[in-house]
Amino acid sequence: MSEIVKSDIQSAIDAGRELGVKVEFVNGTPTIIAPEAWETTFFEDLREIPLRVEETVKHTTVASFLEYCREFSTPSSAIFLDTSANTFTAVLDYHGVYPGWCKHKATYSLKPTKEWTAWTANDKKTMSQEEFGRFIEDNLVEITQPPSGKMLEVALSLQAKTKVDFSRAVRLDNGETQFQYVENIEGKAGINGAMKIPDLFTIGLVLYEGGDAYQVDARFRYRIREGGLTLWYELVRPHKTVEANIADTRKAVEEGMGQGGFYVAAR
Repeated sequence: MSEIVKSDIQSAIDAGRELGVKVEFVNGTPTIIAPEAWETTFFEDLREIPLRVEETVKHTTVASFLEYCREFSTPSSAIFLDTSANTFTAVLDYHGVYPGWCKHKATYSLKPTKEWTAWTANDKKTMSQEEFGRFIEDNLVEITQPPSGKMLEVALSLQAKTKVDFSRAVRLDNGETQFQYVENIEGKAGINGAMKIPDLFTIGLVLYEGGDAYQVDARFRYRIREGGLTLWYELVRPHKTVEANIADTRKAVEEGMGQGGFYVAAR
């Protein structure tokens, strides 16, 4: 025991004696007992070694989470999965044959990547031609189908053809929609034109930091009103991709912990 701790304890003992109370050590913890007032005060912070670990350690990767759990696990330790918050919580001093204190914990929360956040934030958000074209161009690297060259052409066409009047849209047999328009040039008669956009495209990206990449389909949507064209996209059942990601992470945690008494339960 350090000299500083010994000095603090002795000071508490001396002060207690002056006040006519008892100073005892209960399980090694300095304790002041005042019989007349029926009061007992414990000074756990004056112990040289804590009675138990009371800590929640937050992790940002599966690897560090598993490493910590393997280091401090016991046969009664348990991991719980909160699917509403996408968070794994390991209770290292969980209940066994006897009740546990449940004070020593480790957590791992899946943090969305900037790319996934961008795609989900703009899901079903209506945009002008220029806004939509710029978004596609800025996030081209995540689009796996159609090929990037085709999608870049679409993006540039949308940004270039802003001074036209769209008349109608025709769905083609090859999975594209053709927008017909009239381009008015000063001093000349209107020039008819057409622009093709795929009805469906696929993005491939990592949903959560440190995780694997997944593919998500998206559908193009549009509205023609008074010659103007409004566009947006809708992710196809993105929650199913998130669920698959969580399931794969759970499997990785279970395999990483092995059969050492751990179990993973959803709550």
